[in-house]
Amino acid sequence: MRPVIKLRHLLYLVLFCVPWAAGIELPVVGNSLKLAFAVLLGGYALVALAGRSRPSVPGIGWWAGALAAWSLVSCFWAISPEDALTKAVSLAQCALLLILLRTLLSSSSYTMNACLALIAGGLVTLALTLNQFGASEHLGDYRYFPEGFDPNELAVSFSTLAMLSFAIATVHESRISRLFCWLIGIGLLVGTLFTGSRTGLIVIGVGILTHLAIALRGAKVSVIVGVAVGLFALVAVIANILPEETIARLSSIEGEVQGGTLNQRSSLWQVGINSFLNHPFFGVGSGSFPRISERDYGIAFVAHNTFISVLAELGVIGLLLLLAAVTSCFRTFFVERQTLVMLPAVLCLLVGALGLTWEHRPIFWVVLALPCLVVARRRFG
Repeated sequence: MRPVIKLRHLLYLVLFCVPWAAGIELPVVGNSLKLAFAVLLGGYALVALAGRSRPSVPGIGWWAGALAAWSLVSCFWAISPEDALTKAVSLAQCALLLILLRTLLSSSSYTMNACLALIAGGLVTLALTLNQFGASEHLGDYRYFPEGFDPNELAVSFSTLAMLSFAIATVHESRISRLFCWLIGIGLLVGTLFTGSRTGLIVIGVGILTHLAIALRGAKVSVIVGVAVGLFALVAVIANILPEETIARLSSIEGEVQGGTLNQRSSLWQVGINSFLNHPFFGVGSGSFPRISERDYGIAFVAHNTFISVLAELGVIGLLLLLAAVTSCFRTFFVERQTLVMLPAVLCLLVGALGLTWEHRPIFWVVLALPCLVVARRRFG
């Protein structure tokens, strides 16, 4: 067996750890994602030095690498150089992961397996969430999620992986596999609602509407009606399962948007905008948003918006690099029509990123890179 095949299996293990490793510390091992990635990176370095493999950098990988480099340079003017270095390292790890994805996933079937590994990792947190619900262990406002996780991040992760599961169900050749992926996707959507996340509810709506718009293009009226009835039945079933308190929280989204502060997010966004206006080109330095939040708002919070976070910390240069990466992803939807099935997952990710600080999270970059991998292989499935 060639070394590159073994490395590919290690890559699947890394992707499996991506959705849950940040919230679960394993005994002795600690953060499983960091351990698996270190082993993978070390193994690939040995193979590359032996001349058996040459790294291939995807377009989006260049932008991720440039953002990591700019983040590292910001250590010279950052309010907190230590935090800037930590975030730069995280971004560099994401860029390296994209390179390994492009290099080791040398066929469409490998790309499919990578998607399945990512979804399987999501099932770990889904099982833990359902266990919390079964044990009636929740916060005061009836939000069910495992200890160590942020419920909003968990909800966006569930929604994104659900849309990715639906994408696989759309293109997979096996009927049993398609059915299995549909069931997994529905389970992940239910898990999103159990978190009580209003951000997750918005993300679900965007993902489902986009998926239906793509899947039902040119469909007969009878098919569309059947899908609508099925969705209505599914919503009715879920509504009977969810506690009334969780439903009440999810239903408060309209009032929060119209008259609230989006759970303090709008105030934090204003802090970020003001900081950008004072430091438009270079920002305050990577990882420094909590410092300016504490100074201007009284509490050390992250930006709760990926784009404002980058804008405030790395200035307009950093934002342009991030937008270039996003543009590189969206370009694939025009180059290869098969990638359209992944559009709902990408939109879920980006809409969720409007309420989360995810520019240094592996799941953010991996999901953005998946359509690019499909284009590179000219086939998905």
